[in-house]
Amino acid sequence: MTLIAISIFSLILIGIGYLITEKNAPYLLAGYNTMSKEEQDQVDLKPLLAFFKKFHINLGVSQAIIGFALYFLDYGNLLGVFIGTYSILGYIYFIIKSAPFQPKKQSKSTLYLGVGVLSLCFLGIVGMLYYSSVENILTIEKDQLVISGMYGEDISFDGIEAIQLTEELPKIIKRNNGFSSGTKKKGYFKLENKKSVKLIIDTQVTKYIFIDKKKGKDVYYNDSNKDVTQVFDELKRSLDPDLFEK
Repeated sequence: MTLIAISIFSLILIGIGYLITEKNAPYLLAGYNTMSKEEQDQVDLKPLLAFFKKFHINLGVSQAIIGFALYFLDYGNLLGVFIGTYSILGYIYFIIKSAPFQPKKQSKSTLYLGVGVLSLCFLGIVGMLYYSSVENILTIEKDQLVISGMYGEDISFDGIEAIQLTEELPKIIKRNNGFSSGTKKKGYFKLENKKSVKLIIDTQVTKYIFIDKKKGKDVYYNDSNKDVTQVFDELKRSLDPDLFEK
């Protein structure tokens, strides 16, 4: 699915480069199509469209090459960052470089607004990716298990049916609501057994703590920075032994 998504998006970018022409620019070229006739006459349309076409072809081709390389080199987590930010950085470059083709009265305001909005989007995505990459810590506090971080939750001891250490995770069919980038998966996912669960896992880690809850979504958890078996043994020492015998 990842390769298909990269391919489709790259082809769309390349297609956009060929789509816009001098004839349809007054209707399809963003920014230009909202200008008055007087403002449009001040735009160097031919060199702008030449740059527009070259930019989108280069962006689409480079995105496909880099995206495929990251995928086949197994840099899954980096691939997620790349997909989320590469095009935004590309369009920031496009806005800056296309400013000389714009009407002088509008070029600066358009430049500042466009770069500002895209920069905020870029920072927002980077912030979200950073937050999602922070490991969720499983701790014991009073009468509950606490899983910190994105999609974390507090699980009361009374609400737990059983806790198991397993090396088996049913095949993930789809993401219902959550985050998935490379080996990191956090949120609600549907499994091959048609069961909907919460995953807070790194699939590079081959062991999972399965928390079977009496109500709500069951949880698969692990931590790439800690030995999962040690975390499980700590839970066994601290919680009711009956939870681990079911």
